[in-house]
Amino acid sequence: MNNLVNANDVSFIDVLTGPSAVPYSAMTVIAVYTKIGSEKGNGKVNSGPRKGIISFIHPGFYKARTFYEPQYKTSESEDQKPDYRTTLYWKPTLKTDHNGKAKISFYTADATTTYRLEVEGITAEGYPVKDEIFFEVE
Repeated sequence: MNNLVNANDVSFIDVLTGPSAVPYSAMTVIAVYTKIGSEKGNGKVNSGPRKGIISFIHPGFYKARTFYEPQYKTSESEDQKPDYRTTLYWKPTLKTDHNGKAKISFYTADATTTYRLEVEGITAEGYPVKDEIFFEVE
């Protein structure tokens, strides 16, 4: 397959960096916008296949499954089984309050070790955030 775009078909090229590239899960995006012609001036958009252009329908984003967490507060307590999970807590929709703070609570596994707490997200303005801390369980 030929992945070339004729220069005469290019309307403009845009380079997205920083927060503008976040929706594409990239640090930098080079977007090439092509001209859309009309058929013999009748105003209809030519939506047929074009040489060098790959068209596809994106199926959408993956919806995360419910993350497993042991239920220690039930009458059928799971605290009798050893807990050696490597990922202890996962919350893809954690939101902060008006001060930018959020409170979380989770049980650690049975391993005596140092854990890493990692937070990643996007601000309402589109800026990526990331931080991590370490804590020990003895």
